[in-house]
Amino acid sequence: MHNVKISIIVPIYNAKKFLYKCLDSIVNQSYKNLEIILINDGSRDNSLSICQKFAARDDRIILIDKKNEGVSPTRNVGLSVTSGDYIGFVDSDDYISCDMYENLLYSIELSNADIIECGYYWMSEDYVLIKKVEFKGEELVGNYNCSYKFIKKENTRNFNCNKLYKREIFDDIRFGDIKYGKDYFVNVQAFYKCNKKVTIGECFYYYVRNKNSITTSGSIDEKLDVIRTGEKAINFYRDNLPSLSKYAVLDILFVIRGLYDKMMESDNVNKRKYEKILAKEFKKYYSMIKKKLYGLTKYKRTYVAMILFLISPRVYYYIAILRKNILLKKLY
Repeated sequence: MHNVKISIIVPIYNAKKFLYKCLDSIVNQSYKNLEIILINDGSRDNSLSICQKFAARDDRIILIDKKNEGVSPTRNVGLSVTSGDYIGFVDSDDYISCDMYENLLYSIELSNADIIECGYYWMSEDYVLIKKVEFKGEELVGNYNCSYKFIKKENTRNFNCNKLYKREIFDDIRFGDIKYGKDYFVNVQAFYKCNKKVTIGECFYYYVRNKNSITTSGSIDEKLDVIRTGEKAINFYRDNLPSLSKYAVLDILFVIRGLYDKMMESDNVNKRKYEKILAKEFKKYYSMIKKKLYGLTKYKRTYVAMILFLISPRVYYYIAILRKNILLKKLY
């Protein structure tokens, strides 16, 4: 097994606060046959010099310095130079357990799987545990089963970083030039190409809640990318696995509600403008599955919330706030 090489792609942008811990966790992996690809995406802090220090003492590191383009083009640069048998991703504000890739490689080789996924931890910026997310051990065979579980979010997540992929999965897949939802559509394609997927319950990846990261910052206009990404997923399933397209539509309805909640909680001065945009988008996608919605939603209250949002997003929001406050009073 030690002759199997894992390529790890790390896009880096202004990550000096987290970068030492991130890179330490990678270079000190118990599995040593690694190709560590660090791509500095035009950082304006001293991230590049930190990478240079690590590269000077570890010949497994390939360091690429380029102009700022964003996470997706940066990951694509990494994909273009990989030579490993497997590909993994680590974000520069996160870190991993010292035996993450040894464990993932052992399980993926043992089962001859195309993708393996592990549990993860949510951590604060100060590395305090927020939440532990565990999965049940599972083996899926066939691209329909792999895609079905993925699009329904059953025992899996959209992320790339808690997974290891056979290199061939990315032969013809690249990240789109978007800021939000980039992992989601890549995995839609990857799971379609997947003949066997293994999930292990153990947690090896540590996601750090960096308030300055692209996933927690950015304008509402940028966050609307997730709807456009969802549209790509719908079209992809219509062309390849038509019976799953309805779940991609349902995903968009959940995303729109989530965007609306965040918009209402923000101090954005154009709330009315975005309220109209989100309401219009919701009606558009709701019309695609309105006859199937009740059967697709897991809980009756979810179905009621969808109908209420369709009638009036603002009424939906205030009822949700009222319900939340009532629940909090019962707790305290």
